[in-house]
Amino acid sequence: ARMLDDVAEFFKHEVQNAPGPNFEVIRLPMEIVIETGQTPHLRSYNNCLIESYDRVRKVYLPRFEDHEEQYKEAGSVLKKVDRRFKTNGYTVVFVPGRFDHYATQKGSLHCMVKVMHRNRKI
Repeated sequence: ARMLDDVAEFFKHEVQNAPGPNFEVIRLPMEIVIETGQTPHLRSYNNCLIESYDRVRKVYLPRFEDHEEQYKEAGSVLKKVDRRFKTNGYTVVFVPGRFDHYATQKGSLHCMVKVMHRNRKI
């Protein structure tokens, strides 16, 4: 956590002194999942897709396996992430998938999209 605090502080300082549009660093909570017989992994909602143009502001987030249970808990990481995006004007869309499995492989939603290879024959 200390390393992430240092990185956030660095970006906060750099953003304030950078030329161009103003930006704000907004941190998202994440959780470490440790289950018997599984590889420990991070559930990161930073690994998402953001759609922002004209009046459209949507964020597509991975939907982890215990989504319904997490969404019922008031103080859950999922609720905090959901609230953080909605507070900043985004519509939140949860994308179903095997994201706990992908997270054990050090990936998630954004990783799946950014490495898609498209072959186009003309």
